[in-house]
Amino acid sequence: KIIKQSIEGQAFLYKGIHYEISLLGDFQIANAVVAIEAMNKLLKRGYHIKLSDIIEGLRNTRWGGRIEVLNSKPTFIIDAAHNPDGMKALTDTLKKLFPNKKISFIFGVSKDKAYKEMIEMMLPIAKDFYVVAADSERALTVNELTNFLSGYCKSVYSNGTIKSTVKKVLDISTENDVICAAGSLYFIGEIRTLILKFTL
Repeated sequence: KIIKQSIEGQAFLYKGIHYEISLLGDFQIANAVVAIEAMNKLLKRGYHIKLSDIIEGLRNTRWGGRIEVLNSKPTFIIDAAHNPDGMKALTDTLKKLFPNKKISFIFGVSKDKAYKEMIEMMLPIAKDFYVVAADSERALTVNELTNFLSGYCKSVYSNGTIKSTVKKVLDISTENDVICAAGSLYFIGEIRTLILKFTL
């Protein structure tokens, strides 16, 4: 039974026991239950594991770059979604956490990925797109992605480097806005470093 879901984390009851996780998304609750059941199997095989350690272990688990909230006011989320399954998990979570909000996406993608399917999932909740390209031969160029996205959305912008794009989005956003950077593993780490630098 899910007790709480917010950008601060999630709480749920499983077999009458209260658990909390910082990871976001329904799929992370499912993952936590798998971990709990794995521990229960080990207990039955004679391993000495305290319930308090399981509870604490789940509470302290972190997964950088997976629906990770880096900032509030504005809310800034990064996610390593780079395929349709990952994007579905991300957009489902954003819809649940921000039901009345449109999201500003910083988006870049590799040319060999199913980016049309990913974009179709983002469009219903997108306010605008800020296009970037990772420093990789596999990356779809800013011009190619901008031209493609412009056929689906009127608010598509490109602002040079990843650093200048992040700064631009932060500068024009209000404290109530939601920004999400996703689409490629290649630039998530760079954006994480930039956000922590800009907002500390």
